[in-house]
Amino acid sequence: MTPIDFPGLALHFQIERVAFSVLGLDVYWYGLIIGIGFFIALMIAFDEAKRVELSTDDLTDVILWATPVSIVCARLYYVVFQWDLYRNDLWQIFAIRDGGIAIYGAVIGAFVTSFLVARHKKLPILRIFDIGGLAFLLAQAIGRWGNFVNQEAYGGTTSLPWRMQLTMKDGSLQAVHPTFFYESIWNFFGFLMLWALRRWAFKPTEQKQGTFKKGLQHDGGTFFLYVIWYGLGRAWIEGLRQDSLYLGSLRISQLLALFSVAFSAIFLLHLCKMSKIGKK
Repeated sequence: MTPIDFPGLALHFQIERVAFSVLGLDVYWYGLIIGIGFFIALMIAFDEAKRVELSTDDLTDVILWATPVSIVCARLYYVVFQWDLYRNDLWQIFAIRDGGIAIYGAVIGAFVTSFLVARHKKLPILRIFDIGGLAFLLAQAIGRWGNFVNQEAYGGTTSLPWRMQLTMKDGSLQAVHPTFFYESIWNFFGFLMLWALRRWAFKPTEQKQGTFKKGLQHDGGTFFLYVIWYGLGRAWIEGLRQDSLYLGSLRISQLLALFSVAFSAIFLLHLCKMSKIGKK
């Protein structure tokens, strides 16, 4: 077991990475937590699909394609930006049980695959993206706790009251930002916000509706808000982390986050502008 302490909060944990074993095969807490997040996200997605009159069979087809591709892309994203770890032993690329995935790779893979499947089946692409964005935020909020068990995705040193104290590989103790927790909380509140906004935006009313509310009613409104919310949080939190993936001297996920925020803000404003024009 590995100790993890929060000395400022008087909390102490003894963490075991393996949850249980089946026929001699270890099942890790990390994978179990990711699976729980995925299952809960599925329930949210199917509930939303019924609300917006999207066939659950069609959504299932999208998920069955997007899920394996997102796993592969999560691994490839990590491998590409940590190539020095794999260049001399290419078989290690397939050793995903040893760790080494990146959530942005999963997000990109999932949405690109969803786009292709939806286009092939002539489904409302942005409506599917709206459902995916809402479900993804909750899955990401839950999944980050896998990083807590693995003692990864933590930040730089700090003396803040909620600092997390870890035992490093050399045996030394280091008090760091629990950035996994920051992102989990950020994503959870983002999920609650989007969930509430969708119910507010689609609530039947005879009152005059504002431009923002009308914009959210367009397919894509929730998705672009998801990208903006997650991107803002990730850009901030990535700047605190010790294990960022780099492209030269740039933190690649931070750069991608800021780019996606700008891109999505433009499209969200466009949706609101379309709504304003439609009211005239």
